[in-house]
Amino acid sequence: MSEFKEFSLEDEEYLLNLPYHLAQASMANDLYELITDFEFIEHKIFISSPQPLIEDYDFALTSDIQITEDKKDALKLIQGALRLSGHIVSEDNSQLAGQMLGRLSSYQMPAIQKTLKQAKQKRKSPWLHPITPSLRPPFSSLIRTLKGHTGDINAVTVTPNGHYIISAAAGLLLSSENTLKIWDFRTGAVLCTLTSHTQRVNAVVVTPDGQHIISASDDSTIKIWDFCTGQLLCTLTGHTKKVNAVVVTLDGQYIISASDDNTIRIWDFHAGNILVSLNAHTAAVTALALMPDGLQLVSGSKDKTIKVWNLTTCSEFFTLRNGITEVTTLAVTPDGKYILSGSNAIL
Repeated sequence: MSEFKEFSLEDEEYLLNLPYHLAQASMANDLYELITDFEFIEHKIFISSPQPLIEDYDFALTSDIQITEDKKDALKLIQGALRLSGHIVSEDNSQLAGQMLGRLSSYQMPAIQKTLKQAKQKRKSPWLHPITPSLRPPFSSLIRTLKGHTGDINAVTVTPNGHYIISAAAGLLLSSENTLKIWDFRTGAVLCTLTSHTQRVNAVVVTPDGQHIISASDDSTIKIWDFCTGQLLCTLTGHTKKVNAVVVTLDGQYIISASDDNTIRIWDFHAGNILVSLNAHTAAVTALALMPDGLQLVSGSKDKTIKVWNLTTCSEFFTLRNGITEVTTLAVTPDGKYILSGSNAIL
């Protein structure tokens, strides 16, 4: 694949850490030449993974490194292309050249054209490669793709500090996928997989203090997990059918869940017992949202209504009729003035 593969393990370790050492020595030109060299890019991905290489570009993009702005722009584009391609080349590094060509060939910067020329020259056997910039370029709306689940992903949330992503998935037929995964937001790496639900996981939230994960599933349960350890702390049982949605109050004291059993239940977070059951919906309750002040709850149902509840008195404020469509998802604007609803219906 590359002449780099002929190096010893000690030499490979040196090459892997070379960008860091060049940055520490302020050898800006050498660093720039190294991380725009396709052979080095290919080799580092081959013996490690895309993420360490992606981080190499950060060394060159700091203010302490004396690289001209136009060269830094080129480095940002190469780094962005590698980030977009990471989930593909981590599984098949032979796709690297095609990914780079497809994402970067429209940019005429010397460093990028040099890298792409090397990429084409490296492939000796016949291969298919883009002759036009046919793949999503860097700095478009998509930043990175996270790949790890094998089933449908039903829910995703971000921790309050913005450092981690938690996703919830459903297994395919005869699969045991029904899991949650914790991802590092910056690197896209899976840090932990949470397994205990026996059926598809429909919803996931993080407590306001960021210490606990709460999930809801078709197995009729709600589970509370320790975020730091991934340990299952508690399983809440009380719904008689699948649980579709879950939220946590702003003070972190209560969990609110919605189920196919037509009920909304309010749970004491610490004791794990049901405090109140709200029974006004006449069909499955599919969605929940809290008002920004945390004092009111919005629920949506297959009974084609949206209800607003006073959480202080656990009573219904009013009902909105959603016409002929079942409500599947809800959101509230940050100022609390508007409720948005979604449906599977095509109008």
